[in-house]
Amino acid sequence: MKLEFAGQTLRVTGINILSGASAPRFRDELYGPLATRHDVEVDLSRVEFMDSHGLGALIWARKTAQQQHCRFSLLNPAPRARILLDLTLTGQTFDIVDRHAPSEAVLA
Repeated sequence: MKLEFAGQTLRVTGINILSGASAPRFRDELYGPLATRHDVEVDLSRVEFMDSHGLGALIWARKTAQQQHCRFSLLNPAPRARILLDLTLTGQTFDIVDRHAPSEAVLA
């Protein structure tokens, strides 16, 4: 997991697994930035596995951000993450942003 700050926004990238084993670290890493009112973007594009503990960590982060009047977004959820969000109907409660890299122009 990698944290990158750009102004008042924290971008969390490099998450492959968000589970009971990694959720405490996720919360610990986000606690400080959320307490200091940073907006948070969590890139889920590389998630290969996420369980209920990982989902709980995302819900905690969203609620904490809302309490601090900060924006919290999930970026490009990988298929496995999106399935869990959809099956649990929690996807409706998150700001989900699908950003795709611009297509490379083909020169003839």
